[in-house]
Amino acid sequence: HGLASRKLYQLPQKQIDRAERRQNYDRMKVEAPPTIVSATTTNAVLATSQQTMQHYQPQQPLITTHSPAEVASLPLLQPFHIKKPAESSIVNTIINEQHAADTLAAMLKQEEKLRADLQKAKSENSSEGDANDKKAGVTSKKSKKSSKKSGSNGNSEKVKELESQIDVIALTLYQCRQNLAQFAGWTKAMLQAEYSKLAVTLDQNSQHYFDLEEAFSFLCPRLDTANGPEDYYHEQRLAYVKEMIPVMKKVGSKNVPTSLLALPYLQKFQCDHPEISPIVASLIDEMQQLAITEGVRARLEKLIGDPAKFKVLKYAEEMLDRKEVGTSELVRKHYRKRSVKLHPDRNGEHMRPIFEEFTDARTVLSSVQLRQSYLRGMLDVFKYYGTAMMSESHDSWNKKHRPDMAEDAPRRGGGRGGKDGSGRGGNNGGGGEA
Repeated sequence: HGLASRKLYQLPQKQIDRAERRQNYDRMKVEAPPTIVSATTTNAVLATSQQTMQHYQPQQPLITTHSPAEVASLPLLQPFHIKKPAESSIVNTIINEQHAADTLAAMLKQEEKLRADLQKAKSENSSEGDANDKKAGVTSKKSKKSSKKSGSNGNSEKVKELESQIDVIALTLYQCRQNLAQFAGWTKAMLQAEYSKLAVTLDQNSQHYFDLEEAFSFLCPRLDTANGPEDYYHEQRLAYVKEMIPVMKKVGSKNVPTSLLALPYLQKFQCDHPEISPIVASLIDEMQQLAITEGVRARLEKLIGDPAKFKVLKYAEEMLDRKEVGTSELVRKHYRKRSVKLHPDRNGEHMRPIFEEFTDARTVLSSVQLRQSYLRGMLDVFKYYGTAMMSESHDSWNKKHRPDMAEDAPRRGGGRGGKDGSGRGGNNGGGGEA
């Protein structure tokens, strides 16, 4: 690039054009640093390119911007207690970061298309030259060169134009990457500041502290490199936001406690107070996490080659396993504590029917497969029909999933179940993971 003007124009015209394009590209990289400070990334990214090369304007990608409420609804942002999403610095930087990432992905697709068109144009030039050689019967090297030159004149202008467009796209991609790095740094800084602010006010043994630590570790994972402790990986956060927002839209809000308390098995298990019953809250969380995991699995099960998206899927499955184990443990503890007050050997025979119903409900609720099937089906009934069809739907579910209990419930009731609270063993005939 440092050649004097007199020497530069002694070169062949093709090399002159290429050198000039390279000079413009290097000069614009130095003179036009990115200055984007809002979610309108696409227009600002293309401004320098439009001023420099008026003959080509990259196609502006149509990027959908998420609303603050959609971002604030993400499960991993719940420990940060975002009360006003529209005014939250965390939410706004995440929106800008995601917009910059989507813009970069769209521009990469444009570059890929241009390079494919350029390769096609060059191959057409080559094929036209070979066809002219065969048609004219050229034998000498000199005549072959002239024939190929004349055959390529038809597409030479197209090739030159595509090369110029690729140069503009290369500059745009450079600016897109700079913007993404800038927004990623801001997002990490905002999350870290809010994490530090909340962590000092919490008990390190509390569930809120554990959830906050887990959320920050997933959204801002440290890279295991020699670059130091401040080297973070933002691709995992981008994949989480991109894939989770559509899933959360589909899943919707959590079920209310009153809907679960209308279910017969919950009533028989004596979960009468939703505001103080941890079982009801745990069942609500488990069913929502089940819907989230199924939604993420449907979107990402064929994309396990992407490490960031694979981690999102793995995290959703781990959360579901954790909630299932937690619910089963709560059911077991509640059964052991409550059965002492209901057992007929200690409280008289008049308590036997209540104890039998209580044990039968434990059989269903202690089995992950049975309780998820029961809750999924019965909550749908409650959603569309309320309590009008509850008893009939309960009997229908038992006939399908527990036919022995449905046929002869009175004779098979009254067993204590297994020692581990799983419903296996005893005379209740229900339980297990069958």
